[in-house]
Amino acid sequence: MIVTSWFRAVPESEWETWQTPAGKIRMTYHEPAVLVAGFDTDHVYFNDPLASVNNRKVPRTQFIAGWNPFGRQAIAYL
Repeated sequence: MIVTSWFRAVPESEWETWQTPAGKIRMTYHEPAVLVAGFDTDHVYFNDPLASVNNRKVPRTQFIAGWNPFGRQAIAYL
């Protein structure tokens, strides 16, 4: 999943707007991809590549707030 590196909403001051041939895009340098290992009603568990931590746990609502700005992008593999 594409999520902010803070695993929560990133302040507006951390975002930039770039002009590209396809038009403007909004981006932040706080943008890793993580492997979600699981979730429950309160938390999301994921492998954090920035801290080399497996099964890191953050509150679900916080994680979703960091995921929403990227259009809820994810790849599923079964």
